[in-house]
Amino acid sequence: MKTDPRVKLLSLLLLTTAALIFDRLPWLLGLLLASLLLALLFGARPAGFFRRARAFIGLLLAVALLQCLFTRGGVPLLQIGDLTLIYKEGARLGAAAALRYLVIICAAAVLAGESSRRLVAGLSGLGLPYTLVFMLMTALRFLPQFRRSFQDAVISAQLRGVDLKAVPRGKRLGFYGSLLLPVLSEALLRSRELALAMEARGFGAYRERTAYFKLKMQPGDWLLAVLLAAAFAGALILYF
Repeated sequence: MKTDPRVKLLSLLLLTTAALIFDRLPWLLGLLLASLLLALLFGARPAGFFRRARAFIGLLLAVALLQCLFTRGGVPLLQIGDLTLIYKEGARLGAAAALRYLVIICAAAVLAGESSRRLVAGLSGLGLPYTLVFMLMTALRFLPQFRRSFQDAVISAQLRGVDLKAVPRGKRLGFYGSLLLPVLSEALLRSRELALAMEARGFGAYRERTAYFKLKMQPGDWLLAVLLAAAFAGALILYF
């Protein structure tokens, strides 16, 4: 579904806000289903989305387990002798935390497939300073490059005969730390080249900056934005 990126940003804001407000499991489960439907509606590919979501399963389980173990109160659910490991309130809070994180992941997938050019135009259309928008988009673009450079450094060391599985854990951390220096040096060189290119194009010379590509909200976009805001307001009224 081709939608203005500002509508997607609005849905992202509403979903994450609702995830922070809602605390009851049925409401969080319904919010998860709504965020998943919106992500698929706005163009997230199911295969790619579920493949990326699998990377967070370990984190979700760890958060839920910590909530279960360290929250005391309510009816005991799991006991070993006289020791109570899990209480009902801890299990509820653990499930709520896991659902909350899943909602945030699905909400972030709303922007999947959106081009950086449209996002920049959308953020600029919201009245944000173009310097702030440029810094945000540059940071989002540098993170995957930084990760790719670190992976290349690890592969280069492995091609030189370094067997990471045979290295003890303590020394392995030191090895990874030694790889950070060339990766950071490469990132600094790229940022220097980017700064020179920006200066050559007169970036920051004027308070306002013109753009050839501009977005315009269509009637369908306004209708969808109003429906999202109305659904959010209605959900808050019913919840409280």
